[in-house]
Amino acid sequence: MFMSNYVISGKNQYLAEERLKQILAESRCSKDNVIRLDAQDARKFQIDAALYECNIVSLFEENQERVVLLNNPWFLKAGDKAKEEVREHLLDVLEQYLKNPNPACTLIFFLAGIDADTRRKEYKLLEKYHVKKIVAQPIKPWEFPAHITELLKKNGFVLDKEARMEFEERVGTDEFQLHNAIEKMKLYGEKKYSADIIRQL
Repeated sequence: MFMSNYVISGKNQYLAEERLKQILAESRCSKDNVIRLDAQDARKFQIDAALYECNIVSLFEENQERVVLLNNPWFLKAGDKAKEEVREHLLDVLEQYLKNPNPACTLIFFLAGIDADTRRKEYKLLEKYHVKKIVAQPIKPWEFPAHITELLKKNGFVLDKEARMEFEERVGTDEFQLHNAIEKMKLYGEKKYSADIIRQL
């Protein structure tokens, strides 16, 4: 089975993490075959070691599928101070891998709550080799009330006017706060909510 490669970025951290969870679930990899590497520091991160992980083949496992997740890769962010020779080496070895990737490995470049710098050579290299791009854009403040309405309706929750005002005041325009509140309501077990109950959650 040929696995896809992804770059996930964008300031909507909640949505980015949800898409990551979905990709990991669809990969059918065991937890032991999901390799998470910290790639935020150019002085410590070794691209050669990361790509070695992509190419590992186990002689003892029937399912060879694996995921290599690079967290906050410095080379996709604006304003890094890496030396030119470090960048050139990374571009070279990354291109060699992308030309002939391990079909059983999903390589994910994950920027949590950060926009990727699309001007960089490294990003353009990922585009050249058709790495799938997922951009998690934040919901605009004026669109958030409709987003709240959609989630409440999806879960069958009914709030009176005062409860809705209390709910919106509590969650603001924070996606994590919104989903956390929805989970609390699920645990509470009711479908209709007053402002007093919202205050108690």
